[in-house]
Amino acid sequence: PEFIRKAEDIYGYRHFVNDAGGSLCELDDAAVMEALAEHTLILYIRTFHDYKRHRAVYPLMLATYALALFSKEMAVTLVVMLWIIDVSCRREMWSWTLFFRRRYWGFYIVTLVYLYIWKFIMGRPEGFYAGYPGGSFYTNVLTMIKVMGIYLQWLFMPWTVKPTLTTGDDFAAMFFWSPGVAESLLALLCTALVIYVASRKLPLMSLAALWFWLTLLPVLNIIPLQNIYAPRFLYLPMVGLGLGAGLILKACFEKKFSFRPSDNFLTVSLGALILFFGVVIYTLHFRWTNEVTFRMAMARDYPLHLSSRVGLAHAFRNQAGNWDLAIEQFLIAKTIDPSYLNTSIDLAIAYEHV
Repeated sequence: PEFIRKAEDIYGYRHFVNDAGGSLCELDDAAVMEALAEHTLILYIRTFHDYKRHRAVYPLMLATYALALFSKEMAVTLVVMLWIIDVSCRREMWSWTLFFRRRYWGFYIVTLVYLYIWKFIMGRPEGFYAGYPGGSFYTNVLTMIKVMGIYLQWLFMPWTVKPTLTTGDDFAAMFFWSPGVAESLLALLCTALVIYVASRKLPLMSLAALWFWLTLLPVLNIIPLQNIYAPRFLYLPMVGLGLGAGLILKACFEKKFSFRPSDNFLTVSLGALILFFGVVIYTLHFRWTNEVTFRMAMARDYPLHLSSRVGLAHAFRNQAGNWDLAIEQFLIAKTIDPSYLNTSIDLAIAYEHV
């Protein structure tokens, strides 16, 4: 009422339009809404939906989702993220009606078709199935705690990212006091605490955390995988990390936290961070430029692993055409596992070309 009086006394406006929708959503104060309802006429301007465009885009969305599934199986979690976004961003209350909303059915059907093809048509080749590391679900849980710690390390210290090989009992965490388990659990608890504190100021931070952990769920070896962990498993979860980082940066510029850094400080810090990560990414790309450099990096990280030596030998043979270096790697592989017949066969073929 006071604002209405001043508008008439100062400017002579008896009637005016006030765009207050966004402010009302932020305030969430029933008293303010009652005052507005008593002294003003509240209008809701309904947006126009281009249904023809929607009908054209929806099949494209389903096709993109199907391609994502056959590229990375972890994309199956995107259906769950759809209704989580509806609940968290659109402020819709949870209900089974929401979960089975019409626009989701296409994604459900694509998911079921994919699971049928994956299980009954594509199948897994003989010998592909890998059991739990250590032979039990308990050791698998401990091992995956260790793996999640490695993922956190890779995310915040990307220069430590390295190629991975199929790992078995040599990597498994057999006990709680096995190397890497307690440290990883502590890091996970600290991360959960930071997310909880940040979510009190930034509600969407919980969405970013859900995105990261839910999209990571399919590759946490619940269904045993050949590779227990790999950098490529972080492609989709990285979206959640990017969302969280963006929310924190936006809050810093809007001075929502108790510490209030200057805009210049934030700008310089952001520029330095982008430059640093750019250099790290370029360095990793330079190490993995081609098959030879990639296999050399893998041999450095896994010097006593048969696959790393055989892979490097094949790279020298196929990519570089260097049979002498290939023979050297085949000989190292033969000392690692003398009973592996394929190494002897490859070595004999290499000697024929020298």
